[in-house]
Amino acid sequence: MNIVTNHLLDLLLGLYTYTYPHEQSIECTEKVIEVPRPQGFRVSEIVNGIAIDELYPSILAGLNNNRKYWDEAQVCVFIARKVNLDSLTLGYLLQKRLHCKNFAILGLKEAKAEAHQIVILTNCRRIEKHIHLHRGRLDVDVVLWFCANNMPILIHNFNKFHITFNVKRPGCIQYILSRVHTLMNNNSYVLNFFGYQRFGTRNPITHILGKKILEGDEHGFLELLCNKVFKPSAQALEKILCSLDPGKLQKTLSKLACINYYRSLLELFVQAYQAYLFNKLLSMLWLNLLEKYIVRDALKKLKRDYAHLPVPGYKTRIDERIAKIYDELLAEENVKPEMFCVEILRNKCFYGDYRESVVAIEKFYFRVEGDNALELKFLLPPGSYATILLREILPVVNPLIYT
Repeated sequence: MNIVTNHLLDLLLGLYTYTYPHEQSIECTEKVIEVPRPQGFRVSEIVNGIAIDELYPSILAGLNNNRKYWDEAQVCVFIARKVNLDSLTLGYLLQKRLHCKNFAILGLKEAKAEAHQIVILTNCRRIEKHIHLHRGRLDVDVVLWFCANNMPILIHNFNKFHITFNVKRPGCIQYILSRVHTLMNNNSYVLNFFGYQRFGTRNPITHILGKKILEGDEHGFLELLCNKVFKPSAQALEKILCSLDPGKLQKTLSKLACINYYRSLLELFVQAYQAYLFNKLLSMLWLNLLEKYIVRDALKKLKRDYAHLPVPGYKTRIDERIAKIYDELLAEENVKPEMFCVEILRNKCFYGDYRESVVAIEKFYFRVEGDNALELKFLLPPGSYATILLREILPVVNPLIYT
């Protein structure tokens, strides 16, 4: 049995350990298991108790009976169905098309998935009820839910997932089912790591870019961003920065930091580094607990004494029970709290946060279809990642097959 990962991608992202030990003898390779994306990976927000993917078709069906445009309003709430587009770019495209002052989203949804999510647009000059964007593999359909003169109360309750696998070996299906039962026998708890998508799935270097920003190393940031070997998923920034005279870099970054969309992209890099630090902290704590307790008892200890762990930032307050590991982490990374106030981002301070160390999978449903297909449905609270569940229940395979 093995609790520690040996995948380079996991190690790069601070995902040193699994919640539950894996058998090493099971023979399931990347050629045996497939998660067909994007249609095999579906996610929808649940907002104010309403599943957005279920609301979307009813609104779409009623559009033919109404006029195409809406009169001016302060705030308009749209439902978007998107494939192969990240959430920030979705909001930015809608903001530009409708000439809005700003946009907001309730959470980041995976680009390489079929996702339904809310986009809030404020002070738009023109409000279209239905927008369709299609370019190459990108496919986006947006419908207007409602408009109001004040910001509405929108509570993001859960994210709903529907994931299917193709598994070509019956023994691998049985192993996956055994992992599912292990999970359910432990109240469906998993360590609440930040998932792969938080770092850029295929080229996960966003957290490294974030560290460059914290270090004030603008030229190191530019070199990494524009390195064709890595090709990070930040095309909007690449178009502006990668053909730039290096002598103009600092001035250009300062200008970009004044534009909401580009500032959000730069802030995401720093937040990705904070997520990496959290993953590493949780991994270190979990391995320490497993030196003293079996998994079931270690989970109880984690939930009782370490229910929330710090996402490191400026002036983060640390519980004395976690202080030693936290100090070791910052020393290993050569990071100091004051570095989280960033001059290039208009002196923005990233104050950090506290995140649950363990998350429970809600309304977990699974079934085997035929001889080689497995279907999963479940709910996760906002900020938790389905791919972290997948790495727990799938055999030890390359994470790129399910991210």
